[in-house]
Amino acid sequence: MLSGKMKFKCNNKECSEVIEVDSSDFDFQNTWTDEDRGMGSEEGYEGEVQLVCPNCNEEYEVSYEYTEYPIGAPNFEDGPKINKTVEILENSLTIF
Repeated sequence: MLSGKMKFKCNNKECSEVIEVDSSDFDFQNTWTDEDRGMGSEEGYEGEVQLVCPNCNEEYEVSYEYTEYPIGAPNFEDGPKINKTVEILENSLTIF
């Protein structure tokens, strides 16, 4: 599971609106399972959020990936990743 939130500035030079994404905004899907592990299965999850700046309509995609091994225990996380270069103001997104 993912918890926390992230805030970043819109990268449009004429805007710089603060955009926020919350952990509950992500829709995670199990994308792979490795059943041949010593302590049980390992599972990988991916989620993404499509965002639009409310001020200038600049579009963003924020993605996050994590694994559980054994199932139910956080193992690895990779994210958040944003499809554009932005200034991150706050980031407390993490798996638990």
